[in-house]
Amino acid sequence: MAKILVVEDEVGLRESISDYLSAQRHIVEGTGNGDDALAMLKTYSYDLVILDWNIDGLPGPEVCRQFRSSGGSVPTLMLTARDMIDAKIEGFAAGCDDYLTKPFDLRELSSRVQALLRRPNVIQAEILTAGKIALDPQKKLCTLEGEPVQLAPQEFALLEFLVKHPNIPYSSEALLGRVWRSDADVSEHTVRTCIYRIKTRLNLSEGNPRIKNVHGVGYVFELQTQQ
Repeated sequence: MAKILVVEDEVGLRESISDYLSAQRHIVEGTGNGDDALAMLKTYSYDLVILDWNIDGLPGPEVCRQFRSSGGSVPTLMLTARDMIDAKIEGFAAGCDDYLTKPFDLRELSSRVQALLRRPNVIQAEILTAGKIALDPQKKLCTLEGEPVQLAPQEFALLEFLVKHPNIPYSSEALLGRVWRSDADVSEHTVRTCIYRIKTRLNLSEGNPRIKNVHGVGYVFELQTQQ
């Protein structure tokens, strides 16, 4: 599961990309405006950006350039109808990581997305393990000591994020920004409820691992490695 921002002003194409990637269990958000895209990138956390060249407001390369200059390091896939080498060089110079020329097959787009998500800073293991818990992100399967445990999609997404970031405390606001859509009608109570259900179903109140409430901060997935 990855949180992806799709910046494409052609509504039909944006919706097609979003639907295709959502079917692959990604959280997908979209906009057709470069200024809005830059604001979203500076406000919310994403794992990957799909960025069209010609969009309303700031053009794609300028969005990428300003995002990189502000310290943004999220992998970026540039979409454009321009297939000239000079345009590609300009896109890479602006900071994009890959380049896909329109028209394209959504299957190729998906392959490019998976390749970018496999890079070291966003590596996704086939099976995630944390003590007695194992997660299969592709099949959305969770097991506790080898026995399957049924989790709602959002519960699985939250647990997957916590397992990938053990021993780091996160506030409810931070978790909302990483695991839920930015426009979702959710609150800190939503996170609290989701955490409670995960802890109850996987017996994560005590032992190793466990999800601990950190007073004044939020939550931490504590995992002690065996020596």
